[in-house]
Amino acid sequence: MSIPSMTPPVPVTERLDGFLVRHRRRVLGGLLFLAVFLRAMVGMELAGGPLLHIHEQNTASDNYFFAGWAQHLADGDWLQREPLHPMTAWMRRVAGQVMRAHPTYPVELGLAKDTAYDPKTMAVSLWDRWLGGPTYFQEPLYPYLVALTRVVFGPDGAFVFAWQLALGVLGLFLVYRLGRVLFSETVGVVGAVLGLLYAPLVVHEFVLLRDSLIVLFTLALLAALVAALERGGWRWTLFGALSGLAVLVKVPFVIFLFLALAGAVASRRCRAGDVGRVFAGLAVALLPAVARNALVGVPWLKFNGSGTSMLAYYHMADSRPYQFSIGPGYADILFKTDGRFLPALREAIQTHASLWGFIRLSLAKVLYSLHGSEVPNNVDVALFRQAAGTVRAMPLPFWALGVLGAVGTVATRARWRQLWPLYVGVVAALPTLVLASFISRYRLPLAAALLPLAGAGFVALLRWGEARRWRALGLTAVLAVPYVAWASRPLLDFGADSPAAYYQGQGTMALRAGWPDFAELNFRESLRWEPGRAQAHLGLGDSLLQQGLVEDALPELRVAADGMTSGEPLLLLGRALLATGKRDEGLAALREAVAREPAGSTIRQQSEQLLSLPGGP
Repeated sequence: MSIPSMTPPVPVTERLDGFLVRHRRRVLGGLLFLAVFLRAMVGMELAGGPLLHIHEQNTASDNYFFAGWAQHLADGDWLQREPLHPMTAWMRRVAGQVMRAHPTYPVELGLAKDTAYDPKTMAVSLWDRWLGGPTYFQEPLYPYLVALTRVVFGPDGAFVFAWQLALGVLGLFLVYRLGRVLFSETVGVVGAVLGLLYAPLVVHEFVLLRDSLIVLFTLALLAALVAALERGGWRWTLFGALSGLAVLVKVPFVIFLFLALAGAVASRRCRAGDVGRVFAGLAVALLPAVARNALVGVPWLKFNGSGTSMLAYYHMADSRPYQFSIGPGYADILFKTDGRFLPALREAIQTHASLWGFIRLSLAKVLYSLHGSEVPNNVDVALFRQAAGTVRAMPLPFWALGVLGAVGTVATRARWRQLWPLYVGVVAALPTLVLASFISRYRLPLAAALLPLAGAGFVALLRWGEARRWRALGLTAVLAVPYVAWASRPLLDFGADSPAAYYQGQGTMALRAGWPDFAELNFRESLRWEPGRAQAHLGLGDSLLQQGLVEDALPELRVAADGMTSGEPLLLLGRALLATGKRDEGLAALREAVAREPAGSTIRQQSEQLLSLPGGP
């Protein structure tokens, strides 16, 4: 009797890949629809709130400067012939330190006839010099795109957000494409899904900053490089042109360009003629900016004036790996070096006790770039989570991308000759973090480059599980657990003793600036970290009162009154109770405020004044 042949079962991952290939259009259409739908949901939740207006109200933010820069261009000065840069409080403080320590410095530079100059005016002139005069403050492509949007559609930032959101959807398609071409259909789909679940990618599409554009160019350059390596010809010219545009978004993209060319030449997949095509495309893309620089009399290839003098403060002995801070010695560095980049960097390094101190700081930046926290700077992912439930529903932390990306790299190491472009994308994202500091928006290109590798890692874990490769899974867990334990801990000092204190301080500043709805988000985030923080309850109650939400403010003020010894929460509580018709409770709260406050205090005087009004308050 013959025994029937037994065919081995097809692995689940292969069956899944076959299904996704057969239904490619439907699956891809569903992914793109979901990407659009999620962005529409976030937009509706944010509409009417403060986060879409940071570029209008927060005058100390980069967002505000980009809006002003774009408006300046749109008003007609397309060549930007005069110096144009922000003038924030810390910049005025640094210039003031220089003038107080060296009052003759502006005279020696020829900026003033004598020391009778006006300090406020001279502070602007000094920064004009340190930032290179009419040199672009930062790379120009993004503000020009915003300016063109304003000319065509008007000044509403929503029009900019619209094309940023569209480019975000395109970026997810490029993630899918990279995963599909370099790995498999399943990896492409998983990579795109991971991109949908990583909230910072969407959040940064709703702010007037160039970071979403940087993400797109990271993915576009990877896709163009892979296509050029596979098919050559005009695709090298396209890669060069995209590289030139990317440099006009952020100069460190030049690192990506040269690493990519080095890898292509070393792998013998790029001939001399191809290199020529790359540089031809690069030259064409850079030509308008080079011509502008020549016309206004600044160095032809200098597209960023801020990095020349401002990067020094990221490398001083008192600099922090993940915190923007201006040390007391920075003003002296500007004075000694006149804002020149290499001398300023050398002076910053010399503030360390030894060269090892500088190296340790740089290594710490790389290490913290793998941390799970999203460190705020001009945009705060945590506040978007407060304002939009859809953002809260995007659960993927960065450390998950790190784990999956590492697994994908190890699992596919035998194919490194085909996958090295992804490694270039990851490595090229690190210099910005080392040159500056670890903050969420600087890490976005790293997250984007990791997505295809993370998709490969997820699929590899599925295969190991199906094949019962317990040793591989166990080793992965052993290595991942300590990393996750470290990466999931909150970073405790954003310039305060705790995250709760940081957000409370941000809320207080927003209240003082007359921005109560933004203050509300900050106080709620403070209370998320520390629910019993009475001062944050007081700030939240005050911000709600200023928005006319009296009933919502009452419970917050009661908690603050119970947790504080001052009469301030009772004064606000008394006013709120009286406004809602609860006269007896309101009077009792005001009397308690008087009892808590010393004679002569403002709070006591205001409480007594309310109590003494004719006929009652």
